[in-house]
Amino acid sequence: MGVLRQRTHQKNTTSSHGRKRTKKHPKTTIASLPKDLLVDILAHVGSSSFIDVFNAKQCCKDFLEATEEHYVIQRISIDKFPTIPWNPQSDNVCSFLMNCFDKGNPESLFRRGIIDYFEKAEVESGMEYLKMASKKEHTEATYVYGMILLSQGDRWSDQGLKLLNSMRNSLSRCWNVDDCRNKVRRVLNTMWINNTVSVQEINMECQKRNHGVHRLRRLDFNKDEEVESCDSCMWYREFILFCRILNIYL
Repeated sequence: MGVLRQRTHQKNTTSSHGRKRTKKHPKTTIASLPKDLLVDILAHVGSSSFIDVFNAKQCCKDFLEATEEHYVIQRISIDKFPTIPWNPQSDNVCSFLMNCFDKGNPESLFRRGIIDYFEKAEVESGMEYLKMASKKEHTEATYVYGMILLSQGDRWSDQGLKLLNSMRNSLSRCWNVDDCRNKVRRVLNTMWINNTVSVQEINMECQKRNHGVHRLRRLDFNKDEEVESCDSCMWYREFILFCRILNIYL
């Protein structure tokens, strides 16, 4: 018995001096993550897929609580849901979409604004929701809100130009006016247009002389051409294309 203890002691001594022991680190668990980090992760995931967030919330209590944070709901994508549903939606879907709207999801605000303004002809609420979504840097909301301001003339046109230029110059956006216009067209094509923009107050004659040379696509989309233009001219050309979505031809 004494010999066995002596050999065991020698083996343990050799092991401790003959090699480095790896320090064991505690395992990382969901519960060990800071809540702010978990919320940021889920918000990033939700901006691409609401399904992944829905699946995550069923994993554990920590995920469930994090997915209910305002920041996650505001960032979550609702692109898979139609703007105007042609079939009745389930109570869960209606509850989810209403939660997005109540918590200031920019896409949800944009949809409510464009429906109120163009389909319900509720101009004030439509403009207000589009403005709210624009302040949250929603590209299509900023585009539509800017176009409506352009149509109102005078100081409103100046505000519209300022807003549209700030969007185009913003480094935080991957700005593509064609993609933006096409998305707006798809949304408007799903609803009845009962209200439109006024073109009576708009003055599309440029008063500026500081024109630069820009390469623009012609309105027939067949080829490009170089024209002398300023920022105002460029957005007024875009306004013509926006009006065509509404079947207004200038």
